[in-house]
Amino acid sequence: MTSTQCKFIHDLMAELLGLGKNKVVWANQNMPKPGKPFATLRLYSSKGQAHEEIRKTDKSDVYRVLTPTDAYLEVQLYDDATSPYEQVEAMVQSLWRPTIADRCAAMRIAFFDAGDILQMDAPLDNTRYEHRAVVDLNVRYHRMVTDVIDPITEVVIDGRTVDRSLPIDVKSE
Repeated sequence: MTSTQCKFIHDLMAELLGLGKNKVVWANQNMPKPGKPFATLRLYSSKGQAHEEIRKTDKSDVYRVLTPTDAYLEVQLYDDATSPYEQVEAMVQSLWRPTIADRCAAMRIAFFDAGDILQMDAPLDNTRYEHRAVVDLNVRYHRMVTDVIDPITEVVIDGRTVDRSLPIDVKSE
């Protein structure tokens, strides 16, 4: 996933959860936790789902190799004042809105499934709980690399067989 796509996902999650962009962070960073409410994002378990697709570019020897890739995006919302479960549930439901789906498609991203939303409250001490909800979203995107192919410039076949095979000399740039 490109850094542009990661930023888009970050900003989209902030918008759909009703949080400022500074209240949504990628998990496992060396940084202080933001004040509540805040959300963490974690992209994991990416896997190519089909054979790569090779596309031409405007240069004759350069190709783009695209691989459809599925991954999970874990979204955890921490909040002491309200029900994070309801906010996460509303965020998941918002992903299926046509305007949101269109914005995702423009970024070459698709959210196509969501796991169970879990209320994960945890005791902080004898009198307080940390309220948290978590969901795993299935996201699809294309991994892309470019490839420069040396074109074949000349093929020489002299017509003689050697040990029942026809020698071919291939020359490239």
